[in-house]
Order: sequence, then C-alpha cells, then structure tokens
Amino acid sequence: MVHVAPGLTTGVSGAGAVSTISASGGFVVFSGYSDNSITARVSAINAGYTTTGDFAVFTTNNTTRYLFVQGGATDLVARLSDEADLSAGLGTIVKSGNTLGFGS
Repeated sequence: MVHVAPGLTTGVSGAGAVSTISASGGFVVFSGYSDNSITARVSAINAGYTTTGDFAVFTTNNTTRYLFVQGGATDLVARLSDEADLSAGLGTIVKSGNTLGFGS
C-alpha cells in the first residue's frame, strides 16, 4: 500500500502529450519510444498527464515497475518491489482515498 498525502485522482488513461505513449487504467504503454532511461520515461509521463494526483505504473525494461504520481511541481516516483503481476491487463490498481494498493 502507498499513501499519498496530497491526494489522488485517477489512473491515467488515453494518449499522452508524447505521441508514443498511451495509458489505460493507470498502466502506461510506450510504443516505439526508444529511450529506456527512467529520467526520459518520467519526463514523458509528466508532460503527458498533468493533472495533480493522477497516477501511473510504468516500466523501463519490461521487468522493473515504477509508480508515478503527478504532484505538480514535485512528482513522486517509486520503484515497486513486488511487481510480478503489475503489467497492463494482468494487475489492477485499487484506490481508496489517498491510498493505492495492487491486486491481480
């Protein structure tokens, strides 16, 4: 469980501002996006999904998963340690108030 004090809105969905990223149910998909660095991917998500409190799960290498929470001036990025089922379509993000949990 992750508790975010500033508040959470919803998992990101739809096309991002960068044409090679999209999201569904809070999971970000990079299509044809060649820069696998965490800095580049966070920058793309930050530019594409700008509503404070929006959150997303993404990967840099199709293995390690990260949680991104849009914070406005300061965003939260956390590496998830139990990530086996957190791929688009395999897992779910459960939001309750300002707390996130993950299920399959």
